Amino acid sequence: MPVFQRFYKTAQTRDEVLVKRALAKIAELREPCAVLITGGFHAPRINQLLREQGAGVITIAPKVSHAPNEQLYHAVLKYKSGRIPLAEVEAIANGSIRGVAHEAH
Repeated sequence: MPVFQRFYKTAQTRDEVLVKRALAKIAELREPCAVLITGGFHAPRINQLLREQGAGVITIAPKVSHAPNEQLYHAVLKYKSGRIPLAEVEAIANGSIRGVAHEAH
């Protein structure tokens, strides 16, 4: 559980920093509007933070018609944390393996 708590706390901190820097850059350039592209996981929190700072927000998101490949998603997270090699992620993406064979400790 502590790993997940750290993950989400880190994600929240990143969202806050991203919003702070984006608003500073908009002010510096004196732009009336800007486009900020985020991943779907981050969008709700970033939208909330922007609104709290008085920014207008329009969200454009793709319509997902089928479930994403959860196995690939989890493999990417494991790769990013150094627990599996990139080759295993590629194998899952290419459909050549159905699961992650092992995890490096």
